[in-house]
Amino acid sequence: MRSFENIAKIPLKKYPDDRGEFRFIFESTDFKNAIDFNQLLHVASKENVFRGMHIQLGEHSQKKIFTVLSGSVIDFTIDLRKDSSTFMKESVYHISASSEYSLYIPSGFAHGYFVTSKTCVVQYAIDKAHHADSYLSIAYDDNKLSLGNHFKFEEALISEKDRNGISINEYLEKI
Repeated sequence: MRSFENIAKIPLKKYPDDRGEFRFIFESTDFKNAIDFNQLLHVASKENVFRGMHIQLGEHSQKKIFTVLSGSVIDFTIDLRKDSSTFMKESVYHISASSEYSLYIPSGFAHGYFVTSKTCVVQYAIDKAHHADSYLSIAYDDNKLSLGNHFKFEEALISEKDRNGISINEYLEKI
């Protein structure tokens, strides 16, 4: 796993009792990279679903807090910030509902995940709304990426939009 200076694991505060468990997913007072949320998204998927690699460009670039509520995923990020010392580097996180953290993903990173459990529910807190003209899907099977080392593309359930993602070279021409 490669770590990045700006990606952060946010510890989850858990308060279990005989009724179940109460969790703080995010508190701005505990997190130096606090963001003003614009959207809170709930996504349900089944096993072998791959969603990604998504990014919004320019002033619509999004910061995200990603939390697995049930099930498990392999989470991927790619640093696409051209002036970054980790430009074009990937990171991989194995996250489940029992993980002790959420993942903070700063703007300028492409993000995606592959579902490894029978079903999975994730939550995204995002600082900027979806903007169709700024939105891109990066080709998950681009030979410059190593995503294929983590799951078999031919077994994955992938949307048509993500199957038609642009190559890294096409992305580089746009920025």
